Amino acid sequence: MHCQEKESEARRLDVKGQLEDLTGQHKDLWEFHMLEQRLAREIRALERSKEQLLSERRLVRAKLRDVERRLRSPPEVEGARAVNDGLKAELEIFGEQVQSAPEVGAGEGEAGPELPRARGEADPEPPVAAPDAP
Repeated sequence: MHCQEKESEARRLDVKGQLEDLTGQHKDLWEFHMLEQRLAREIRALERSKEQLLSERRLVRAKLRDVERRLRSPPEVEGARAVNDGLKAELEIFGEQVQSAPEVGAGEGEAGPELPRARGEADPEPPVAAPDAP
């Protein structure tokens, strides 16, 4: 009888150990699953950010091409020099932004360029009116 009690106690301890092992494995698996879900959400957020940055980049480049085209076209109005000076200043600003913008995916974890300033904010050199302009 004494041997049976010791054997029964040994089985209970063995079952208890197995249960603790399974509980630990379950906890580890659950934590892994939660981290996997979090990583998937972060990847989706980064992909959306990448698409937004690519879209903004296309818009900036299109505006830059437009400014370059307007600079190359002959002036059609009186005071065109002031307009041309303003376009040149705009071209310089956009050119600097495009030059300093890192390629998408070039460096992980790097901060991107600042967004272009809104028109009217302290430009480095505001357009100057032509001397013969009223």
